[in-house]
Amino acid sequence: MRTKFSGILTLLLALVVQLTFAQEKTISGTVTDNDGLPLPGVNIIVKGTSNGTQSDFDGNYSISANTGQRLVFSYVGFKTTERAVGAANSINVQMEEDAAVLDEVVVTGYGIPREKKALGYAVSTLEAEAVENKPESDVVRTLNGKVAGVQITGTGGATGSGTNFIIRSKSSINGDNQPLFIVDGVPFDGSTNNQTGFGGGNSVTSSRFLDLDPNNIEKVQILKGLSAAVLYGQQGRNGVVLITTKNGSRKDLNKKFEVSLSQSVYITEISNLAEYQDTYGQGANNGLDPGFVGNWGSRFDQNLLIAHPYASKGDIFPQFADLEIPYRAAKDNVKDFFRTGIGNTTSVNVSGSPGDGGSRYNINFGYTTEDGYIPNNGLTRYNIGMGGSTKLSNKFSFDGTANFSNVRVNTPPIAANNAAGAISIFERLLFIPRNLDINNLPYENPNDNSSVYYRDDQENPLWLVNYAGLEQKTNRFYGKLQSAYEVSDNFLISYRFGLDTYVENQEFRVAKGNTEPTYINGYLRTTEGTNFIYDHNLNFSLSNIALANDFNFNAQLGFNARRDTYSQFGQSSTNQLVFGFFNHNNFTSQTNDDPVSGNLDRRAERNILGAYGQLEFDYGNFLFLTLSGRNDWASTLELENRSLFYPGASISFVPTGLDGVSTSGALNLLKFRAGYGTSARFPNPYNTRAVLSTTANAFIRPSGDSTPINSLPATAPNPNLQPELQKEFEVGVEAEMFSRRLV
Repeated sequence: MRTKFSGILTLLLALVVQLTFAQEKTISGTVTDNDGLPLPGVNIIVKGTSNGTQSDFDGNYSISANTGQRLVFSYVGFKTTERAVGAANSINVQMEEDAAVLDEVVVTGYGIPREKKALGYAVSTLEAEAVENKPESDVVRTLNGKVAGVQITGTGGATGSGTNFIIRSKSSINGDNQPLFIVDGVPFDGSTNNQTGFGGGNSVTSSRFLDLDPNNIEKVQILKGLSAAVLYGQQGRNGVVLITTKNGSRKDLNKKFEVSLSQSVYITEISNLAEYQDTYGQGANNGLDPGFVGNWGSRFDQNLLIAHPYASKGDIFPQFADLEIPYRAAKDNVKDFFRTGIGNTTSVNVSGSPGDGGSRYNINFGYTTEDGYIPNNGLTRYNIGMGGSTKLSNKFSFDGTANFSNVRVNTPPIAANNAAGAISIFERLLFIPRNLDINNLPYENPNDNSSVYYRDDQENPLWLVNYAGLEQKTNRFYGKLQSAYEVSDNFLISYRFGLDTYVENQEFRVAKGNTEPTYINGYLRTTEGTNFIYDHNLNFSLSNIALANDFNFNAQLGFNARRDTYSQFGQSSTNQLVFGFFNHNNFTSQTNDDPVSGNLDRRAERNILGAYGQLEFDYGNFLFLTLSGRNDWASTLELENRSLFYPGASISFVPTGLDGVSTSGALNLLKFRAGYGTSARFPNPYNTRAVLSTTANAFIRPSGDSTPINSLPATAPNPNLQPELQKEFEVGVEAEMFSRRLV
């Protein structure tokens, strides 16, 4: 019995000791830099937990932790440091500057890595934290307000609407001003394939930036000047956006198998509405008028009666026949039309670097769904991608990526104008009478489902939401295969093949029973556009070649071939038979010469061959000179005008790189830079020769025979057309102070 009691006592004593060791306590201390100066704003977290704090202005901190846990100290520009929690209650840390961070490396033209201080032009870099897990499905819009000199505007507020991305300013009065997007080294098409313009009642069409998953982005770098984009030729004339995905990243990975999961949920709401008054209602000249659009009628405080909006439609709605209702404001009639949308994103990433670290892999899956604030507006997107690289013992290395996306966007008609062929819920909704309680009124005829509204010459916005709109479905694949051979420590040969292709289906539909003459009997327009970009690049690279003491140079020589093709086939139909069934077989008239968009069939091809070179000189690690140039041969011009050479040059002077100049004080980096660059813009295809358009079934005779017609373009071709040559000169000063707290 005594033995059993002693055993129990021993167990209790061990448990008490264990609880004592696991007891939480407060750890405090001071964080300093290399010179012993306090570092405010250092992040301190208990490793493996969400428990964290920051050092104050004097570098002091205090945090709760258990004995045996580890504290992680991190700060921009310094190496991450870990300390174990022991018996002491005070832990002081002196952090060490991270030279790799202070001498930041950026990726420039064709994946050439360079120190940021050596660049004579402006480059902005955003890490993954700036774009992932944000309440935005469009990766480009996540950059809004984060990059100086960049203008990002949406073509509309609807979910999935297009995006305009302009660096610094527009460079062409009649061309595309969007920058060149490069994803993992491959040109990426971000077109917005509108079928109609402003005058044709254009609805919202997505830009193909939407195919990218923000949660799969590792880094975004924006090359702003022409001197930065010379190597990319005419495609880089508006700047270059370099996107590195997690699948195409080369950063060091944990050798272990690693899985990460991120989930975010957010809401979408209309940001603002007009400030509506609730003093006067429907009518004119301070008098009642139940059919009037404007709010110039009588005051609401006079206890008046007004005819019900459907009082004259007694044959359709007997309950409203000759009915009068109180004349009063429906205060939230516009606001209540919109909804609060829910968006959510799920991202799963699997990565690893097996073996000795010479190989790596990454697999990513993303799912995004977003309901817009407009009824029947939403987006669904699936992304799946994989990438990997390996370095062999025979000096060969290989890497590649493969990505697939499936995107579906639905949008009711929200054209920004009332031109022919335009129907818009905004046009019909935002100017309704203040006394019209639209959300509690029937919007369709129960007999034939046609639109009913307080005016017979306008569609009910709720009817448009349910029976009209645009649907886009896009399947996209993009990826690359790259190989490199290391001839020596200073000489590298690489070849890369990139492919970007997508098939985009658009369906714009309006049921019969609306009031717009173009669509009154029902309308259906379908198009299928297929885009291909084939990109080949061969590069010879020399690096770290010593010309003299403290005088080195790097050199690049390369050849690039790019082929773009776009083909589209479409059909529009009118005169719907069965209401609400949208199939061309359910319409009596079909044509590819659309009454709103014109000819729906088109095809374009373009080839560009380029040869480029770059020399980079470095003297004493404080003076840098870059000379670059490219010659393009484009297929869209006549033979004598196809070739164009454009050079570039930049210089960077870094006084803080001089011997004897300390960078550990208030001033960490000072750089003066200047750059001169040129670029070109070759015209779109078929501007130098007349194109004959043929419409096979332009007229149908009573006998049933068709009469084709041929037509020439409305603009005269110019066989002497030449490319635009753009020139740019820029100067700038960059500084980093107080351990990069001020940049």
